[in-house]
Amino acid sequence: MSGPAAHHYVPQFVLRQFRNAHGQVDAYDKVTDRLLHVGARVAAQSPGFNSDGGDDRLESILAHQVDDSAARAVRLLVEGAHPEQLTPDQVLAVRRFAVVQISRGPYQRRLNPLLLAAEPRLKDLGHLELGPDGSLTQAGQLSMISSLLQSWFLTPPAKWRLAVVLSNTSDPNDVEFVIPDEGCTVFHPDLRSRGWVDASLEEMSCVHVPVGPRHAVVLINPDFDPLEAVPTSDQAQAAAWARAERYVYGRLTPDLLSRLRQLREPGYRPEGAVLP
Repeated sequence: MSGPAAHHYVPQFVLRQFRNAHGQVDAYDKVTDRLLHVGARVAAQSPGFNSDGGDDRLESILAHQVDDSAARAVRLLVEGAHPEQLTPDQVLAVRRFAVVQISRGPYQRRLNPLLLAAEPRLKDLGHLELGPDGSLTQAGQLSMISSLLQSWFLTPPAKWRLAVVLSNTSDPNDVEFVIPDEGCTVFHPDLRSRGWVDASLEEMSCVHVPVGPRHAVVLINPDFDPLEAVPTSDQAQAAAWARAERYVYGRLTPDLLSRLRQLREPGYRPEGAVLP
């Protein structure tokens, strides 16, 4: 009998954009300081991650209501389309995809009780099953995320501006985006004094989702100056490192790998970077 199906917390259509010349995704393990080369089907996934026993409804929602509808629109953006050239349905699909990434990864799953405490609207989701230690059980996690996808996260704040930002291709170090196993980063204007985990979405300046080495989809909070809300390529790299549960994915050239390894050094802060 085969085991549970692999469920991705970073969609395969995104991971494929980060493939190297050999058709694989470079994965840096920041815990063991190892560099791995894996296929998009193997990266950023866990068997049965979105299942509660044999119930795969959450995985079905993610696959069909989020990933499938966003994949074509994201591909158009990576190929050079401006967000204004997308249809309204495509814009909604990209917005939905970007916001869902916030709570999709393994680390954020464990922090859902903090998210519940920070976001008042999430307290109306009804009973959520807690384990002996007070954290959400697997069933509770899936129930919460299913509820989010069916309610607010399926219609993210329409006033948030959708933009596509490019990595700093003029940088002599050829800075490219990398993507954490959590699938995105979120930014707050005062990360030096507080972490992003204990703030509600309305307090964030932007949601930053790398969708390729040179492109990131960004949702910008209208309450912030766009020039200050969006991170630089260096800041995006540092934030991806900080947010990663364990793995950082990308086209990891020796120079880029060296930059990531520097982030392992105690007290190291890239110039201009803001870290939690």
